[in-house]
Amino acid sequence: MKKMLIILFFFIFLSSLAKAEWTIQKENNEFENKKSTYIISEKAFPNKKLSFPYENTEANLIIGCTKYTEWVYFFFNSVNLNFDSYGDNGDLISTVSVKVGDRVYEVEVNFEIGSNFVMLNKSDNKRMLRYISDNNSIMVQFDHHSSGKRHFNFNTINFQNTFKENCI
Repeated sequence: MKKMLIILFFFIFLSSLAKAEWTIQKENNEFENKKSTYIISEKAFPNKKLSFPYENTEANLIIGCTKYTEWVYFFFNSVNLNFDSYGDNGDLISTVSVKVGDRVYEVEVNFEIGSNFVMLNKSDNKRMLRYISDNNSIMVQFDHHSSGKRHFNFNTINFQNTFKENCI
């Protein structure tokens, strides 16, 4: 009996470690009378260190929402991404790979020079939200200048509940 309780306790302890912690930030813009909520993942790190001076790069997956819309983006503590083209507004545009289970998809991102925010193209938001909601993790591969392709594994456990509690 004692052995069974120890095994049960150990199992409960391990299952609690698997739960992702999401940080919630709320913003109230009184001027525009708009309320936004941001759901922020735990930090993720590249599968291999980047070259100097980017060897300490880390990223968060962020989902923003208002009463009527949601959007997905990534925050990097330092950005050194390669890009494919320029957008109409001068933003840099790149294609990144998203691995969900055994399948790999491509999505378009854009970012401003000097910004730490890498925004998902609006046309890919709904699909990406589905990937995040339906899976315990997603891997996103970015092409970094001078370091090549690196992927970040984002823990998405409990996202669906967090999203429902804060965005719907």
